[in-house]
Amino acid sequence: MPNALDHLLLIALALCAYGAFVLFACASERHWNELSGQGGDLPDRSRRRLRGAAWALVALGAAAALPGNGTGFGVLLWALAMMAGAIGVAFTLTWRRGWLQPIARGMLAALRI
Repeated sequence: MPNALDHLLLIALALCAYGAFVLFACASERHWNELSGQGGDLPDRSRRRLRGAAWALVALGAAAALPGNGTGFGVLLWALAMMAGAIGVAFTLTWRRGWLQPIARGMLAALRI
């Protein structure tokens, strides 16, 4: 029977997956101006920081998926969560971009970009 920690780890995995792909989207030129609200081009240093933070969230998601689920199912769960996060961000960018802007701006403020 799952305990509260297992549920918290699943929530953390979902948030890491979604947040990672929000940061990957912010690191692209096409979405930078739409999501950040800042004019101009994204400096290379900031792009590297965004991608680094996104990869850190991907790794953190893996760390959240493995402890309660074992290696075999944990890797599968992590991969599925990453795909769901990517699809979720893609759908949000396509149909409800306004919903993503506060999330992206908050993450950019946390990263001081």
